[in-house]
Amino acid sequence: MVDWRNAAMRMALDNNHGNVDQALAWAEKQNPNELRRLLDLMDETVACELNDWYRAKRTVEPLSRAADLDMALFGLSLIAWPMPQAKSA
Repeated sequence: MVDWRNAAMRMALDNNHGNVDQALAWAEKQNPNELRRLLDLMDETVACELNDWYRAKRTVEPLSRAADLDMALFGLSLIAWPMPQAKSA
């Protein structure tokens, strides 16, 4: 399963020509609930396409594995759309 956050960050990076700062600025203006609704029901075709994109973007260092890029996208998504904190009892 591909997480909606990673797909949204990939979209942000694509729309901003790979510029991380611009992609984050765009992402922070988006409604995460709307992005989740649009991207949460990805099928295997979209998941495979996203994995192919990861493979095409990787380099020898420091992102030598597709998983490295996946983790980087997820980390960026958490900056743009922090997860809610659990309420203490």
